Amino acid sequence: LLADKFPNDGKAADALYNAGFLNENLGNTKAATAAYAEYTKRYKTRDDVRTVAFRVGRVLEQSGDKEGTAKAFLEFSK
Repeated sequence: LLADKFPNDGKAADALYNAGFLNENLGNTKAATAAYAEYTKRYKTRDDVRTVAFRVGRVLEQSGDKEGTAKAFLEFSK
C-alpha cells in the first residue's frame, strides 16, 4: 500500500481510506476493516476519523459478524 510505503506523504491517509473503501465494495471484509482500523490508529487527529471508525462497524454488520459489530461500535462510542 502507498500508505505503508510513504506514511508521511500528504496523500497517505486518503490512500489508506481508499484501500478500505475499495475492499469494502469488493466484499473483502477483513481487508476493509483492517484498512479502516489502521486509518483510525494512524490519523487520530483528522476530522473524519470518527466516521471511518463507524465504517468498521458498518462493514462488519453487513458481513453478519454480530460480535465484531458490537465490539467496533463499542470502540466507536468511546
